[in-house]
Amino acid sequence: MKVLSKVRYLLMGSMAGLFFSCKPNVSFNEKDNIIVSPFKKTDTIVYVSSVGIKYDTIIFFSPKRDTLKFRSFEQGFYDQYVLKLNYTVSLNSYHKILNQNEVVLFYSSSVSDIRSKELCFLGLIFDEDVLNHLPIDKEIITFNGEQAKYRGMNINEGIKSFDFSVREGIISYIDTTGAVWKRINLR
Repeated sequence: MKVLSKVRYLLMGSMAGLFFSCKPNVSFNEKDNIIVSPFKKTDTIVYVSSVGIKYDTIIFFSPKRDTLKFRSFEQGFYDQYVLKLNYTVSLNSYHKILNQNEVVLFYSSSVSDIRSKELCFLGLIFDEDVLNHLPIDKEIITFNGEQAKYRGMNINEGIKSFDFSVREGIISYIDTTGAVWKRINLR
């Protein structure tokens, strides 16, 4: 009987250790942080079209780091660390997204090295195949729709590509009609 009691306490102690012992020892590397580095605080950015009098007003929110805790026998016992950057497009903008709380960037990582990366902007969605090969030594990175995993997602009219400055964030994009949209309020 004493052996059974010891086994029960050992199992309960092990399970408690699984529930409470995960430590946030996962960090995001330089390539992971390059996209969020220009967005230190919430910022409203205006883009103007090269064709006609059209504009988009986009609000980029400051990046958020979060920990999602998974504690079930079906999913396992682990913490997932998330780095995300949300944006919204104002109602009077030319481009309209269906989900008003669109996430530009979603990186997740866990202690067991399960990682996922996704970059979304005005209908283009890039995955880790593109994001793992970012040229971190360049000042401006062009994200071309041909490299995107998905195009035209959750938007009235998508874009073909966008230019990203490591200091300023998204500085311009080209829509499906060929119009160039440039940021007018650079820092």
